[in-house]
This record gives sequence, structure tokens and C-alpha cells, in this order.
Amino acid sequence: MDFLFLKLWYEEFSQKFSETGLNKIGLNGSMYHLNFLQGSLHVLLHSGDPIIFFDDKSKQDMDENGFTRVCREHITKAELNDIKLAENDKILTLNFKKTDMFGQEKNYSLFLELINRYENLILLEKNSDSNDLMIIGAHKKVGIEDSKFRQILPGGKYKPPPQLKGPFILELSQQEFVKIVGNKLNCDWKEFIKNFSNMPKFLKKFYKAGAPASEFWHKVEKLKDKIISFRNNSQKVFYNYGSKRLSFFESDKYEEFSNMNDAFKFYYSYKIKQKQKHDLKENILNKMLQRKEALQNKIDLSKKRLEELKQAPKWKKYGELLKSNLHKIKKGQESVQVIDYYDEDQPKIKIPLNPRWNPQKNMRNYFKMFKKAKSGKGKLKKFIESSRKELEKIKKKIKKIKDSENYKYLKNKENMLFPEEQSGEGKQQKKQKFRRFTVAVGQKKWRIYVGRTSKENDELTIQFANSEDWFFHSRIYHGSHVVVKNDEKRDSLPKKIISFAASTAAHFSKAKHSKKVPVDYTKIKYVRKPRKSAPGFVVYDHQKTVFVEPHDPRKR
Repeated sequence: MDFLFLKLWYEEFSQKFSETGLNKIGLNGSMYHLNFLQGSLHVLLHSGDPIIFFDDKSKQDMDENGFTRVCREHITKAELNDIKLAENDKILTLNFKKTDMFGQEKNYSLFLELINRYENLILLEKNSDSNDLMIIGAHKKVGIEDSKFRQILPGGKYKPPPQLKGPFILELSQQEFVKIVGNKLNCDWKEFIKNFSNMPKFLKKFYKAGAPASEFWHKVEKLKDKIISFRNNSQKVFYNYGSKRLSFFESDKYEEFSNMNDAFKFYYSYKIKQKQKHDLKENILNKMLQRKEALQNKIDLSKKRLEELKQAPKWKKYGELLKSNLHKIKKGQESVQVIDYYDEDQPKIKIPLNPRWNPQKNMRNYFKMFKKAKSGKGKLKKFIESSRKELEKIKKKIKKIKDSENYKYLKNKENMLFPEEQSGEGKQQKKQKFRRFTVAVGQKKWRIYVGRTSKENDELTIQFANSEDWFFHSRIYHGSHVVVKNDEKRDSLPKKIISFAASTAAHFSKAKHSKKVPVDYTKIKYVRKPRKSAPGFVVYDHQKTVFVEPHDPRKR
């Protein structure tokens, strides 16, 4: 999403939400939904390409995470004063005010940083004494291990992203443009756009290295005219299927829109459809490749077995020779040397024996191997031949699926290739997320959750848990994340709960067979996940440590 389009969208909708209250905030996947009386504001924090749009219908079915709970506590029912767009960056600010139970006015800001690859939602409160913006919560926390320049952690002072230094090309005159790049475009596109900020990506189509600067500027002037016409409702904006981008210049195949919100909604829905198609294709291909690999392994194994069966005559001869020399063999021998009566020269040959078997069993084993080889040779040849034909069919199907862009075709192929996954009988019930235990202390029942995999650990701690919940993890040793729900936001836990959660964390760790295991515990708000870290990896502080014996909570 280019800054230009966000700016035009902002012009369309900045007044739509003025002096209205936020009813609810939730999310579905990576999409946040802010429900107002007029409708819903949707923010998709899709990695690398965030999107925002408005819908007249309020989203009802929504999930929660730690960040939405923080927002619900502070800005639900708060009045939205205004929406502001940063002068030269993709940052929208929603300013709220709310009167608390003591009659004091509170000022909050929700920052929507729609910056590619660094997208984030940050809730801030203005400090009445210093006027500093203090961080209350964020969709994505950023610690010092992630960025030395800028940390985004609850309780910290908000620091905006680095300012873009170059000018916005649409705010320049031709003279200013030529002063920056010269009369001739002497570099490639990547070097060229370093001179500017928020360069519209669709202008790359008109850039030619080595061409006069005036040629490119002519397209910029034309774009300026199109933007004016768009504001006057006499120009469309286009989604070009070839470049998969929004533009003011149509291509061979495109969709057109009279306002930016409709364009953003289509852009979002099309991206989702493309992702669904991509995921479906990947799913089919992965399974087809698994079948191909499994079939190839069976063919290779059968060919190896067929090669071994060529020794069948030798096994028969060994059996006959052992039969004639049973009196010479004793149990425990690893081999025996006998005269080969089947050779004209009658040399002595060495026959391998299994020392655990008696002479008769060794003899019978060679005859058995011979019989199996005799009957199995033909079967193996037929199997290899039929498997090769099936392998060729799979290769053709893989190529056809790779080349296909038709969603219906792919979905039909999935149903045909893997029917057992589409039927209700063959489909396993969805596995419940997290292990869950309930421990009573007096009248209070405490809910305790345990992650079962690295991915579940991330979901439990980063998405499911609230900032005031308690986090337990075995110190030093790898293990499951354990979360104790703390709905009443208590500053301490009963000893029974600490003991139960700690011994559970110890049991579901690499130290489960130890007698005394150190287990750390702290609040979720002190736990964060470093950017690009491995699944299940987190760092934390403000922790306390207890030493406990591992105990399986399922055996209470």
C-alpha cells in the first residue's frame, strides 16, 4: 500500500469517525477490527503489506489477545476526537479522550504504524505532567535485543520511527526534481528512489535508466493531474492484475474504483484469495511430493531387494550343503567350512551361520530364503513396473498443479486426490489448544494452561495470555510455557498455585526426571518474544525462582 493511496483514503474518511465512541476492538487472525457506531475500521497487519479499510457493517465474531484486552480496558467507550496522518509516513493516529471513575479526563492515542515489514498497533497515554506519550500496550513488542534504536515496551516512552529524509515527489516542482537527479537518469530504479520518500511503486513502470529526466517528470505531472481529477470524482483508481498493485495508470487487465476505500477492500479480498490459492496449492503439492517420495523410496527398496534375490541359487546350495554336513556343525559357530559338491573342482567354501541357532535351524533358514526369493521375484518385478507408471502420473499431476491458477480446479483436485480428508468420518476432530487444569484454593478456582509444542507456547504466551497473567518456565532447561490466568489482577499468587504451576512446568521440561528443578515465574507483561526468534523462544525479567520436584498434573 503506497503512502499516496493511504493519504487519499485518509482524506475520504478522516471526518467519518469524528466525535464517535469506540464500542469494541477484537481480531480475526492478523486482522484487527475497531467497531464504531458508523461501522468497523479494519486493519490487516499482514507481514510486509499492511492494509486498512472501512466497512459499514460491524464485525461481531472476534477473538481477543493481550493487546485487545488492554485496549478494551482503556479506550472502549472512549470518544474519538480525530484521526491524523503523519506528514510523510504511513502512520495514522486515532486520538481518544475518556473520563475515568474519578472524573479526570484521560487522553489516549492509538498509533497505526502501517509501515511495510514493521507494521504495529501501539496504545499510548499522554503524561499530564510532561506531555510525553507513554506506551500502555502494543500488538508487537520490541525489546533492545530486537532494536537498539527503538524499543516498544509497556511503560516506556514512545519514540517514533526514523523520519524519512527524502522529499515526496508529488510535492516537488520540475526544477526541484532536476536539481536532485540531474537532467539524465543515470542510475537504476533502486538507486533512484533513495533520493525520495514514499515513491509510488507503480511509477517504476515508466522509469528508464539513461533516459532524460524530463520524460519521467512528464509522467509525474500526468499523475498529479489524475490525482486532482480523482479528488473531483472524475478519475478512477485501478488494481492491475499483472503488477498486483494499485495504480492511477491502467494496464491490460484491471479493476477500477471511484474511491480508495473500495479499492482497499478489493485489494484486501484479492490478496486473501491469492493467499488461499497459494496455501491450497502448497498443501496439494506437499502431499503429492510426499507421495512421490514415498513411492520412489518403495521402488528403490524393491530394486535393492530384487538385486538381493539374485543370490537365491546360492542360498539353496548353502541349504543342501548344510544338510549333508549337519554332523560337523555345533551351535554357537559363526561359520562352517565344507566341500562344495556342486563345483567340479570341489573347493572348500565358507558358509555363514547364526551362532544363536542350532544346525537344523540354520539349514531351514537358507531353504526358506530360497523359497521366498523364488515366489517374490515375480511380484517385485510387477510392483516396480506398476509403481514406475504411478510415479510418472504423479509427476504429471505435480506439473499441472504447479501451472494452475484456477482455485476451483485446485479445490476439486484436493477433493479427488485426498477424499479421506474431506469426509466427516475420516476427518479427525480439531485438537484442543493447550492443556488446561483447574486448581481450587478456597472458593477461587484458578485456570492453568500448558503449551504442548513450540508453536502452542508462542500462541499461549504471546496471543492468549493477558498482561497480568502469570508465566512459569523451567530455568535453563527447555520446556513448556505454563500460564496461570489472573483475571483479578492479583500482585501475588497463593503458595498452592505457585507450587502446582512450577511442578507442572518442571514435569513438561527436559528436567522431568530430576529431583529439584529451578522454575522461574513472572507476569506476562515482562515476557517478550525477540523478532525472528525460534518458535517458543521468549525472554523475560522481574522473575522469581522456586525449586520444585516435577509432578504430572494429570495424576493428581
